[in-house]
Amino acid sequence: MQRYTKALDYREAYKLMEARDVLGQPKPFDVEFIPVGGGRRQTAYGVICTSVAKNKGMRRIYYPESGQFRWIYDVLITQINDTRILVR
Repeated sequence: MQRYTKALDYREAYKLMEARDVLGQPKPFDVEFIPVGGGRRQTAYGVICTSVAKNKGMRRIYYPESGQFRWIYDVLITQINDTRILVR
């Protein structure tokens, strides 16, 4: 994971996770988050956001290498690529 160089409010973080390339395909990103129930921060490399549950404040990420999916809470995301996510 890159050392962070920018900071962003968590309500704007969706722009980084839902970015698309010129062909309209989702751009992979690296994300650091705290798992539900506490514990150590985890890092996921090259994942893609596949869906959003706005009423729950969660995002579903896809790990292309393993083919697995995982739900993560928006407020538990600490970093996306080189951008630190702030919760105020």
